[in-house]
Amino acid sequence: MHTRPNPLLPLVFVLTAILAPLGSARAAGPVSVSAELSTTQTYVGDSVQLHVVVDGTTSAEQPVVPGVDGLAVRYDNMIDASQRIQMNINGRVTDRSIIRVVFQYEVTPTRAGVMTIPSIPVTVDGQVYRTVPVSLSAVEPADTDDFKLAVSLSSAEAYVGEPVRLTVTWYVSKPVRKYVFSLPDADGAYDLLPAPSPRPDTVAADDPRFANLTVMGSPVVGTISRATVNGRTFNTITFEQVLIPRKPGSITLGPLRAAFEAIVGQRQRGFFDSIFDDLSVSERFVVSAPKATLAVKPLPSEGRPSNFSGLVGEYSLRADATPTAVNVGDPITVTVTVSGPPPLDLVQSIPIERQRSIYESFKLPSEPTLPQIDRDHALFTYTLRARSDGVKQIPPIELPYFDTKSGEYRVARSDPIPLTVRPTTSLTLGGVPDQSDPALAPTAKPGGLAPLMDANLTLATTRFDLVAFIGRPAFVAAVAAPPTAYLGIAILLAGRRRARRDPAKQRSRNAMRRFSESLASARSAPPSEQPAKVSQAARSLIADLLEKPDGSLTDQECLAVAESAGASTTRLAALLAACDAARFGGGGTSGSSTSLVDEAASIATDLRSEIRRNR
Repeated sequence: MHTRPNPLLPLVFVLTAILAPLGSARAAGPVSVSAELSTTQTYVGDSVQLHVVVDGTTSAEQPVVPGVDGLAVRYDNMIDASQRIQMNINGRVTDRSIIRVVFQYEVTPTRAGVMTIPSIPVTVDGQVYRTVPVSLSAVEPADTDDFKLAVSLSSAEAYVGEPVRLTVTWYVSKPVRKYVFSLPDADGAYDLLPAPSPRPDTVAADDPRFANLTVMGSPVVGTISRATVNGRTFNTITFEQVLIPRKPGSITLGPLRAAFEAIVGQRQRGFFDSIFDDLSVSERFVVSAPKATLAVKPLPSEGRPSNFSGLVGEYSLRADATPTAVNVGDPITVTVTVSGPPPLDLVQSIPIERQRSIYESFKLPSEPTLPQIDRDHALFTYTLRARSDGVKQIPPIELPYFDTKSGEYRVARSDPIPLTVRPTTSLTLGGVPDQSDPALAPTAKPGGLAPLMDANLTLATTRFDLVAFIGRPAFVAAVAAPPTAYLGIAILLAGRRRARRDPAKQRSRNAMRRFSESLASARSAPPSEQPAKVSQAARSLIADLLEKPDGSLTDQECLAVAESAGASTTRLAALLAACDAARFGGGGTSGSSTSLVDEAASIATDLRSEIRRNR
């Protein structure tokens, strides 16, 4: 019996050929693991590479190398080493695929001897595989007069948490490259952080007076100079770190070691050498600095403030505010500048929410405020809102610290900032100032969106009826299902790839869906929480449409970026003002919080259309 061929089968075969490799990329055979060292013998302080090789899959989790006394292990990266090999033997072409990932680690011996890295567990899809143990032998390097390393501390004693400057000077008599600095494990006795860069901001990054280094995984800028030691002249590279002691007692630092290649000569160019080949002859060296000792004193418990955050040194505060004449509930931007010993990254927060004089008079931000760090200062920015027109000033902002000079706990305080706070203007249901007072009537911009109270948002839903769409017998539908499924998978994968390439644009395309979900959440929330949710939903909508970081826009920034995109912001400003008045204002609004949700929905579609039309 003759059977009519299905015209869709070729499409099925093509899609199968295209999509099949996607399923085989994760696992292509039995899984095996192994551990390899780039060398089994080295100097103390000189790093070697440890490779954990996983064959047969690319879905292995990053292995954790067990701790070994005398070895410092640092994860470097993961490399997909999969490859496809094609061979032609007597005209017969065969393909072979190798699925492999390699996890790379930097291993540095901190003492002489033979250290064994035990079996390393590797997890693949919930199953654990183990490598064979490997051993590394390390010996102390020989002394050399061509290179030296010196360290010094800014103080011989310090309190727990007090920053101490560690200065490192590297004396070199020949060009060096491929260097690695290492220290024995501190075992929690101290933290070591990069010091502020000595290179001025106005100087180019490639200025020959400075060297860009990597010290124990962190970028560091060093100063290049010259020095004479025992009648011999060296080039010197000097850089600084900040040591933060964490435990009382005696801390022994070091020995700090530098392992590197030194160029000791040049070989003659050979017949097969190109003009770009490096003809340098190098030799591996390791130098170490003498150990340094620091006596660490504990912080006294007597007189310690309840909100003490661990800052040790000498700190000062300055506060600025704008505007200083506001209505109740209006935002006041307060900038607090903290000065103190580097690194100022240690100043992670200023606990203003614990200051009674502030939280009783102002509404405070619920989100934590992180600092902006520059060379000499840490800057915090807060948005405060006066609770009533009886507020006359922003009280001094306080930062407790331990003063090492006096040996006592102190509090750094800013000067109070005078304020003029007026009662809040009463708002209507739409969030627009009461028009009965002609002085408060807004001036409408030409064009733009229709008035807030006249706008409506029409929401439509479409029901997709698969049977009606196909309109064919069940047998034909069953035949068409496989290619449809393949096409759907291909479209889904392409969409995900586009989303990964440009997540900001993907957010913009999904802005209205996210906005609708946020409004639905606001509508089901208690009335007291609805204004905050509506305000956040509106600001997030603008951030999504204009591809700004989510949650980063204040009300003023939201209006500014929307207006810069060509949108009329009259209604949006009224909505945000109504939300703020409902949340913070003493004057309040006329109407319910539910009306704010309806008003937000009514302006969303037109706002999106204006922004997209003008971009």
